[in-house]
Amino acid sequence: MYIWVFEFIQAFFSYVVIVGVCTWYFSSNTDTNGQLNLEKGVVYGLKYNSGSIAMGSFLLMMVWIIRSLLEHVDKKLKQMLESESPIVSITHQCL
Repeated sequence: MYIWVFEFIQAFFSYVVIVGVCTWYFSSNTDTNGQLNLEKGVVYGLKYNSGSIAMGSFLLMMVWIIRSLLEHVDKKLKQMLESESPIVSITHQCL
């Protein structure tokens, strides 16, 4: 759950910055500078895209968990490689 919340907050703030930069870029012209509108990013993020941000953060959380499990298995297999078992060696190379 911690990883999911962390990823959601990180993705949400990235989305807010992206919307702010886009509004600045597309509202500026040769006469005036654009305005960085972060409030619009917060509103759009909460109102329209919170589900997409939550789903993306959930997928990233699942990748983090799978990666952590594979790193744990790799560490245990490296310890078992000292026994020079061919089955352990083949499993380690596959992972």
